[in-house]
Amino acid sequence: MVLDPSQAGGASVEERPEYQIQGCGPAREKARILFPRSCINQKLEKFNRVSALTVADGFIRVETGERDSDGRALVIYKLDRNLRVVDVGFSDRLRNLHRELQSAGRLDHALSDREIEEMRNLRFLPGGGEKQVSVIPARRRQPGPPGPANPL
Repeated sequence: MVLDPSQAGGASVEERPEYQIQGCGPAREKARILFPRSCINQKLEKFNRVSALTVADGFIRVETGERDSDGRALVIYKLDRNLRVVDVGFSDRLRNLHRELQSAGRLDHALSDREIEEMRNLRFLPGGGEKQVSVIPARRRQPGPPGPANPL
């Protein structure tokens, strides 16, 4: 969610009434961003969540918690001020959990660079209760050797 600090307040209009927050005025967010769910999150949880958000050096760092019972199983995003993905990576714990679940037969594939790159596909919902959904164009990582597990 992108907020204008001078106009914060209210609740977004939800498409599904059971998710609507009651008793608040209309939202004033500029946009809502939906972060993709990892295969682990899709298999074991109902949703992922932003567990940390920091702004420093002109970038926004967002960590999404992919496993409710393990606060270190994270997808880590680095966004520019235009909300484009500059970098994305899995925490070491999320990578290890993926291997463990694959070894136990609960996941049917090995973690690939392509799977991690697909996490760049953020969904953008405009503010003000509009229904239009689009994908924010991401900056693609330049070809080369894979980076560290935690890119940020």
